[in-house]
Amino acid sequence: MQIRTLDELVIENSTTWDEFSSLLTKNSANQVLEPEPSQAFDTLLRLQVTTRSMLGAIALNTGAILADHGWFRLLGSGYAPDLPSIADANAMGAPTPESTPPGHLVIGFDVLGGQFAIDGGALGINPGDVCYFAPDSLEWEGLGGGYLAFVQAAVSGGLNEAFQVLRWEGWQADIVDLPLGMSLASYPPPFAAEGRDLSQTAKNPVPTTELLDFYASAAAQLNQPAQPSKPIER
Repeated sequence: MQIRTLDELVIENSTTWDEFSSLLTKNSANQVLEPEPSQAFDTLLRLQVTTRSMLGAIALNTGAILADHGWFRLLGSGYAPDLPSIADANAMGAPTPESTPPGHLVIGFDVLGGQFAIDGGALGINPGDVCYFAPDSLEWEGLGGGYLAFVQAAVSGGLNEAFQVLRWEGWQADIVDLPLGMSLASYPPPFAAEGRDLSQTAKNPVPTTELLDFYASAAAQLNQPAQPSKPIER
């Protein structure tokens, strides 16, 4: 792996962020959490992507993005202490000549403890596609497109139909004061037959890390490792 410097990664004349920021601010349901400059530069260096790419633009210009009333938490360079950077979420250290791309790259979460990741080959869906680890299926599901399409859809309401099955009347009010380090644990859980209708389940805030561990453990116990899946048709 050839390691690029910060000067090589920050493309001064790139319009990627400006164009995306214009789309993002058209919808008042979105919020940008401001980055800490040194952390933003560090994240960019660890990712080794340029700011001409959407991933690099978001890493440099945001701590995170709260999209669609905060339902989607799109990671950037981190918003301490509650949201990790993309690099930290994937345990990426400083790049070395021996560094290799991760098998999948976690790039965000939702308020129910679902995870979003770019398939680097390990998920077996389609390299480059964004996938969703769904709390109702405990499987990785393809979203049918790459990172650019995913973040554009997330901030413009384009994912509403796909995620309607996981929402309930009044969900916006239920998550408005949810701390960034917390997610909603639904009981019975969404993967249980009794928990499919989230309008009828109890929901309590728990640390996101605990909920992620719970779903990973449940998937392992049910012998459901990440498997290829067709694009979501919820």
